[in-house]
Amino acid sequence: MSRMSGILPLALVVCTTLASAQPAPDKRIQAVMDRPDFAHASWGMEFYDLAAKKTLVAVNRDRLFVPGSTTKVVTMGTAFETLGANHRFHTRIYRTGPVRNGVVDGDLVLVASGDPNLSGRERPDGSYAFIDQDHSYGGQPLPTDPLTVVRDMARQVAARGIKDVTGQVIVDASLFPEAGRELGTRIALSPLVINDNVIDIVIAPGAKAGDAASVTVSPRTAHLTVVAQAVTVDSGAPAGMRAVEDSTDKDHRTLQLTARIPRGTPAANVRWAVPVPSRFGEIVFAEALQQAGVTVIPRLAGRSVDFAALARRYADSLVVAERVSLPLTAEARVLLKTSQNLHASNFPLLIGALAKDSTKNGFDVARTWLEKAGLDLNGAVQGDGAGGDAYFSPAFMTRFLELISQKPWAAAFRSALPVLGRDGTLSLIRHGWPDIMLAMFLEMLPPRTDDDPAALRTELMHEMLSFNGKQTIHQMVAFAERVRARGGEPREPQCYLAEYTLRLERDIARRSRQIRAGTDPDNFVVPGGRTLIERLLARGVKLYILSATLEPFVRREAALLELTRYFEGRIHGGHEEQPPFSKGAVFDRILREERIPGAQLLSFGDGPVELHHTKELGGLAVAVASDETEIGSGKIHEQKRTQLIAAGADLVIPDYQCHEELVNLIFDAR
Repeated sequence: MSRMSGILPLALVVCTTLASAQPAPDKRIQAVMDRPDFAHASWGMEFYDLAAKKTLVAVNRDRLFVPGSTTKVVTMGTAFETLGANHRFHTRIYRTGPVRNGVVDGDLVLVASGDPNLSGRERPDGSYAFIDQDHSYGGQPLPTDPLTVVRDMARQVAARGIKDVTGQVIVDASLFPEAGRELGTRIALSPLVINDNVIDIVIAPGAKAGDAASVTVSPRTAHLTVVAQAVTVDSGAPAGMRAVEDSTDKDHRTLQLTARIPRGTPAANVRWAVPVPSRFGEIVFAEALQQAGVTVIPRLAGRSVDFAALARRYADSLVVAERVSLPLTAEARVLLKTSQNLHASNFPLLIGALAKDSTKNGFDVARTWLEKAGLDLNGAVQGDGAGGDAYFSPAFMTRFLELISQKPWAAAFRSALPVLGRDGTLSLIRHGWPDIMLAMFLEMLPPRTDDDPAALRTELMHEMLSFNGKQTIHQMVAFAERVRARGGEPREPQCYLAEYTLRLERDIARRSRQIRAGTDPDNFVVPGGRTLIERLLARGVKLYILSATLEPFVRREAALLELTRYFEGRIHGGHEEQPPFSKGAVFDRILREERIPGAQLLSFGDGPVELHHTKELGGLAVAVASDETEIGSGKIHEQKRTQLIAAGADLVIPDYQCHEELVNLIFDAR
């Protein structure tokens, strides 16, 4: 339930055409179903042609299955329909009394609106940043202040000239009860969501065994004190972690944390679930007000409040601060792309609370609009918003997606869905990808009687490598066109991408497990790469990683290979947002921010994109044309070599084993 694992994009692809599809599975699909690995599996699927409005392939289309996180498609689709795709959450701070000489004679009340992003997610460009994995499920936190929104509202209060509050800070979380817990994480459901209702405790190993591990608590608040004894151990030593909470004082809790962190492992995030989000909000908002110069205390423990009576006193004239969220389309990207369980579990409660008919809960609202749309709800049972308690049939899901496709917000909804696609010069975790992609293309390409197998392989490899440095979807689009040119009926490029990613992931997962099990990370770094990095740093070169692979995966691999420390955060990867990811744009931005001329740019790359941009900017371009079938042999892949020279490479090397000569040559040339 924590990740969608490609299920969601595949569900959307069912709305497109499929080559040689029959009402029953064709041989390719049947061959997968017949694998020994799936001897005990139950299959349910439907491929539906949206244009022709007919089923192409179906297996148990009317049988109920556990959809897992695909449930989130229904949850967010219902939110778009009932709240509106452009719905914005308004979180307001009211005073309950008059202001005299900068003193509020009364309380400050924060009225929770259900905004799931009272955090540090919002970026200057009007989008939400996120990591690829559900933050509240143990995913890494953003490197921003999680109390950004809370502090901003506190500053708004201070900007009104308020310096003191005779009463207290109160959070009104009565929009819906805080009684529930998200099924997978056990994090509290609430209309108030600050930092996904967790406090992050990030533990990172030191440089060598025996060093103290660093422990970072975010946000820092009197609500939780962390007493940590964390030490770095050898990379092969077992890891260990133990946390014991003292909750004698409900408002000021203590967490005793002991940990053994192996050297070279990625930082671990120990999330502490906030017991009562509204109380957490009262404490951190009072702390933020104090920091902004406003004297106030959180609501005293035991003080009861009649929130229904209090709500009748809310008036626009009493608003002293307000947070207006980005539109729901921005939140959809957070929820769907990261499979955010807490947000998804909150939405049915939120939809029910905001529905015009207050007698209906969120699931009743969903059933009402789906019944009106003509969907057969015998194929759908939903007990939560995230996927822990739901049953859908393939037929229901395809009809739901068909319904979504007819909505004016269909494009925005589709753009919020996760996309499988990753590629990469320094790391060998993904090495061999050309062979994996080529094998898949040869398997799926419609045959012709006049095919020369050797020439076809060369032609396909040339085309694949020409897009190296761009996101993988480009190769899939080109392949779909090739299928069409041969008289075949191509699948959607996303379908090819999903299949390729699944094949590649098997190798990536295996290599990652080897590293975590103690294999030297340098076995998965291009030979000589680490030494070259250190030599360049010694020469005063500021280093960056730039990859078309999605940025969270680039960062994860860099950490796994113990390379992160060399780049000090200067790691850039692809994204799925608008405008489309462009290496050239990143090049330009880096040079602009660093205020250096293009002539001082030095790049190492295995794709024509980065080399071409380097030469356009006047830099020195070194092409890495490794023969990935014989890593470390010193052999150059001739097709790569030809293409990279055509892209403008000044120098072509097989790897970085000649690092000393390479550095001397580069600096002599410059």
